[in-house]
Order: sequence, then structure tokens, then C-alpha cells
Amino acid sequence: MPMCRLTAALFAAFLAGQPAFAGPAADAAERAENLLSQGQILPAYSALNTAVHAFWQASPLAFRKSMLVERAGGFGDYDVRAGSEFRSGDTFIVYAEPVGFGIGRQDGQFEIGFNTGFEIENSKGQVLAASEDLFSVTHRSRSQNRDFNMILSLVIPNLKPGSYTGVFTVRDRVSGKTGEFRVPFSIAN
Repeated sequence: MPMCRLTAALFAAFLAGQPAFAGPAADAAERAENLLSQGQILPAYSALNTAVHAFWQASPLAFRKSMLVERAGGFGDYDVRAGSEFRSGDTFIVYAEPVGFGIGRQDGQFEIGFNTGFEIENSKGQVLAASEDLFSVTHRSRSQNRDFNMILSLVIPNLKPGSYTGVFTVRDRVSGKTGEFRVPFSIAN
């Protein structure tokens, strides 16, 4: 079975078992499978994209990846940080891949936009520092991108040695959806 057909069939099977996504997404996936079986590759691709779009819109804002990195250059281009121990004054770099975000239109281009707040919690869950909308990310493109990443960096404030959690609250400016991811870290003695 060709890879495109397998992908369409698996996507249709997945949607069939998901009552929240039955309807437009499942119908479009089935239409993609039918078109593909007739050899109509581009119309099948368009129908599959319609299914993915319906699924994407119904999904909450989530993060398929969020991690500490040494460096990041773009989507899928990063070096994972070997550990999570820092010293006050070190630079904390986080790579995250959101899914389910809105894609708007601005000046003839597609636009993705997020505002991200950040909190530092101690090991007891107490918030030691917080900043709303500390980061703002905007991306414009002539293509409707779903493969998107955020690179967030900040300098670690003066903290006592111990375990902490960085809490990132991301607000999608296009859809209004909100999501959160957490990154544990520690401060060395």
C-alpha cells in the first residue's frame, strides 16, 4: 500500500474511533481515501488537508514537544540540553512545538501568533516569580504552516539552590486557545 494511502487510511481509522472528531474531519479523510484510490493525487491531498484542518481546529492548544535545549535553529533543528541544572545568571533556552493553534490571515499572508507568560514554581508549588506575556512570537508565511516551533530564552534570576519548575502559559492570539507546558530545572549549589 503506498505511503499516502496508508496515511489516509490510518487517519480515517483514527478519526472513526474519535467521537469528538467525527463529522467534517472523518468525511474529508474518507473523501481523500476515495480520491487516492482513483489516482487523483492532488485532489486527495487537498481533501486530506481539509481533514487535518478540521481536526486541528477542534483540538485544544497542546505541545508535542517542550524541552531544554543548548541551541535551536528552527523546526526540528535543536540540540537537547544534557541536564537541567543551572546557576543563577545562566541562559535557559526552551524549544516547544505547539499543535492545534489558529492560523489567521494578515496582509495576504498566513499568520501564527502567541503571547507566553512564565512562572517559576518551587518544589512546593509556590510561585516565586511570574510575568504575563513575557514572550511574543509572530510568524507570517505565504503557506499555511502547521510545523511550527517556539524558541524561548531567558536569564535565570537569582534563586537559592534547589528544584524548580518553569511554567509556560501560551495564549494563541489567533484562536484564543490557551495551553501550558512545564519544564523542570534545578539550581546548583
